[in-house]
Amino acid sequence: TSDVQRIQDHCKKVSREVLGMSGDIECSLEPLADGLNFLSDAFFVKVNNELEEKNLFVKVPPKSNELKLKLFKIFADDFNLFQREFYFYNSVQNLFKIVIEDQEEDVEDILSFIAKPLTLPGKLSFNRGLEEPLTMEDLSSSGYRMWKDEFNGLDLAHTGACLDTYGKLHALGLVLFEKKIVEDENLVKLMNFDKM
Repeated sequence: TSDVQRIQDHCKKVSREVLGMSGDIECSLEPLADGLNFLSDAFFVKVNNELEEKNLFVKVPPKSNELKLKLFKIFADDFNLFQREFYFYNSVQNLFKIVIEDQEEDVEDILSFIAKPLTLPGKLSFNRGLEEPLTMEDLSSSGYRMWKDEFNGLDLAHTGACLDTYGKLHALGLVLFEKKIVEDENLVKLMNFDKM
C-alpha cells in the first residue's frame, strides 16, 4: 500500500479503537505545505462517520520532500528523532501529569499546549515511532496555528510564545529528573543529550 493509504488505514483504526467511532469511517488527508514541519511529512486528517467528525494531526518520517529526507538522514541515527518525539507524546506527557498532580495543580491548564496522543493500544517500544504514524489531536480548534513560513524565521510574538513553551517543558523536565520517576530505559536513552 502507498504511504497515504497506510496513514488512512491507521487513522481509521485509531478512530475505532481510540476514539470509539463506529460504522463506515471515511478519512481524508491534507498534507502540510513544503517548509512546514522540517523533519517530517505531516497531515491534517479528517475522519468521519454518519454521526461525527474528528480532526487529527499525523506525522511520519519524511518521504515526499527531498530536502526533508536529506536532513532527516543526517540526524536520524544519532538523534532518534521520531523515536524521541513518539516517546515524548506517549510517555513523558504522562510523567508530567504525575508531577503536576503531586503539586495539586491543574493538569489540563498546564499541559493544554501539548497535543494529546491518539495511539493504538500496545507496548511502547523504542522504534514504535518509526513503525506507525504519530497521531494526535489537531489543536487548530483550540486556536493553535502552523507558522506559515518556517524557513524565513519567526516574528517576535511567535518567538516569545516558543520560548515560553520551551521554558515550561524545560521546567517540567527538570522536576522529572529531580523526583527520579524516569525509570523507562528507552526514555532515559532518548533523553540523553550528551551527543548534542
